[in-house]
Amino acid sequence: MLNDDDILASDAERDQSIARLRDACGEGRLSLEEFSDRVNAVLAARTRGQLAPITADLPSGTAPVARAVDVKRVTFSLLSDVKRRGRWRIDGQTTAISILGNCTLDLRRAVIQGNEVVVNAHVVMGAVKIIVPRGTLVEMEGLTIMGNRDSKVDDDDALPGAPVVRVRGFTLMGAVDVVDDDSHGLEKLVDRVDRVQQRLEGRRERRMQRREARDW
Repeated sequence: MLNDDDILASDAERDQSIARLRDACGEGRLSLEEFSDRVNAVLAARTRGQLAPITADLPSGTAPVARAVDVKRVTFSLLSDVKRRGRWRIDGQTTAISILGNCTLDLRRAVIQGNEVVVNAHVVMGAVKIIVPRGTLVEMEGLTIMGNRDSKVDDDDALPGAPVVRVRGFTLMGAVDVVDDDSHGLEKLVDRVDRVQQRLEGRRERRMQRREARDW
């Protein structure tokens, strides 16, 4: 006789688990990254026994959640490089302002309230980068003048029940980019290769200068 844990999980049971994860994320119990990881585990689960542990540490109903993480409402960069990363809380929306600087908001470990996050990104001759977990649904809005607003997140990768990250704001002669884990990792690799190439080019130039000095 089959044990209950060995019975194959149904689509309805997976949907129920995803709904509990979505509620937990909206209550601030799970970060965006934790939500994405668990939803992927739900989709990969074959049996009830594999499905149950994914939500075992979550309450069956809604309950008050202690506010242990400070809310970050505004991140401001003026002629500087500012990064907001780690575990931080967003109550509905947060604002990033970059003037002649760079501002990075890493939402992967962010704790949110509700099923939508609004990021107000205002840029004047600067840049704002927003990093989200893979599987997040991103929507871009706002006005851009002589600049660029771009989401490198593939909508086809959006997970069922994923919270929406809505990016709004004004961009003047600057850039707002939204990337996920994959594209962010690729960008870091490209940057690292560029830095290595620059160092090699610098060494070549110094060698040529020393040779020219000896010839004289």
